[in-house]
Amino acid sequence: MSPEKVVTEYFENLIQTKQPDWSYFAKGPNFIMKKLYTAGAKYFEKFIGAQLLTENENKAVVLYAITNTKGEIHRFACTLKKVDGEWKIKTFDNYDIG
Repeated sequence: MSPEKVVTEYFENLIQTKQPDWSYFAKGPNFIMKKLYTAGAKYFEKFIGAQLLTENENKAVVLYAITNTKGEIHRFACTLKKVDGEWKIKTFDNYDIG
């Protein structure tokens, strides 16, 4: 599965279920990550799209946009890592400009 598809599937599932699916991640969640991502899941409303920024053999960065419950658009970068031949989410970073 491509890095963009992993990010798209993760967020489509997150918006539908309002719960993070940790199987998409390279590592299981630590306590802070679990609290933060579970709380944040309730505020995402609509996935707008994903675009591959860069990719090599073991690492990829995907830019994506999502709206919150107030209709505000947020842009993020997602770093993915290849684990056992499959792309897994490593980190999310805010990518809002301006």
